[in-house]
Amino acid sequence: MLYENLDVSTQNGVTTVTLSVTFPTGGWSDPALTVVEYVTPPQDGIQEVALAASRPTGIVTQAFEKWPLPVSVQFETPIWFQGVRILGAEGGGSATI
Repeated sequence: MLYENLDVSTQNGVTTVTLSVTFPTGGWSDPALTVVEYVTPPQDGIQEVALAASRPTGIVTQAFEKWPLPVSVQFETPIWFQGVRILGAEGGGSATI
């Protein structure tokens, strides 16, 4: 998976993370972002968010053109929050607020 167009915004105590994800072949489904929960807040203030999708089964088509799919998640903004890091995909790294 590859992501791009990472956007992070915070408003009224709620953070929204939105990005576009593309897949190397056809057949992938259900892309989703999941916020990592911490017992102890991270020292760097970076909230990790995991990107996952359901893998294709059986024979898949080759992707000649990539069609980005938008994916987003919202969470209550912690006091320590400085930005996000996306896990589980290739892309632009992290975004800070």
